[in-house]
Amino acid sequence: MRSSLILKVSLLFCLTFTASSEPQLRDQTSEDSYWLASSPDNISYRPSPSGPVHDFKGWYNPLRPKDEILCKPRPASSPTPAQKRAARVPRTCTIDYITGTSSTPETLTDQVPVNRWIEVSLIPGKKDPIPPQLVPTPRQLLEEMTQKTRPAGLSKASGCTGEFAVLAPACLEAIDIDDFNIEWAPSTGSGAYLSVFLDTLDEAHLDSIRLDRIAFSRGQFVDRRITQFLHDVEKESASTTVLVRISQTQDVEATRIITIPSRIERKAYRDALAKTESPNPVIQGIEELSVQVKFGRWSKAGIQARKLLKIAPDAIFVKPYALIGYCQSGYLLEKEELRTALKVLGVDDVCDTGGR
Repeated sequence: MRSSLILKVSLLFCLTFTASSEPQLRDQTSEDSYWLASSPDNISYRPSPSGPVHDFKGWYNPLRPKDEILCKPRPASSPTPAQKRAARVPRTCTIDYITGTSSTPETLTDQVPVNRWIEVSLIPGKKDPIPPQLVPTPRQLLEEMTQKTRPAGLSKASGCTGEFAVLAPACLEAIDIDDFNIEWAPSTGSGAYLSVFLDTLDEAHLDSIRLDRIAFSRGQFVDRRITQFLHDVEKESASTTVLVRISQTQDVEATRIITIPSRIERKAYRDALAKTESPNPVIQGIEELSVQVKFGRWSKAGIQARKLLKIAPDAIFVKPYALIGYCQSGYLLEKEELRTALKVLGVDDVCDTGGR
């Protein structure tokens, strides 16, 4: 009896978009189809016979229907006689698609010939999964960010100043008390220690806290005393504005204005985040990013952007979502790298419409 080597490749079907010549994002169409695939390191793909070859990396890799795929079965480290005999007969790879948008995904299966390039849409017996919808669309997410930033306007006049490279919190962001984190670039400034000052800007309830001798080399600072201070000044139904000052010397410091949401808004944020649920981690990440943008959690949006790029590093449609996530954050180097990559791809800088 002939045996065959079966390799499983999990695929998720998603949609993408491109940007027009203006900083306005076109919604997805059927021509923009992508399969997002995961596999062992024996799968390669290319956009055309003369195009660059990419090896699968990470868990999710983009495949257009017109792309070509090459499957090379991984040989057994110590093949048995049966495996040696099987090596002389044609073999296939098994491709599993997750279809639909339910929390319990169904699967479809195709058999892919090995050791030769084949167009994805021409796989024998090809079965197409049902594509989930990206909600919100990139355009909708950009509008949410613009509406959130337009009233305040992020600028130095807003109280966000200084040469010290603060990564988080971002300027005029709403923070989450229980995981509030001060983060800076260790390569900036000089000296072994820095100080952190927090002052409320509410005339009816002025309060402050100061913490000294924070090791500069740490690059970030979390402290229960700051957490307790933020809880103490938090209000039930109104937000609280706080000035954060990070100082290494009198000449090397930075200030950031942040908002502590009311307890009511904090609950609404957590409820909205709890409602995001998708078997597709890319869709899940986009939904979480939408919530963070809607509630002005700029640092969290930047961190979520980083996660999306790690999940699907080659998926073009993920990159504009990620850039929107970075727009208002303090992760400037990552934002600039992504801006540059998108310009090369012909995608306009969406941060210019609402970001810094």
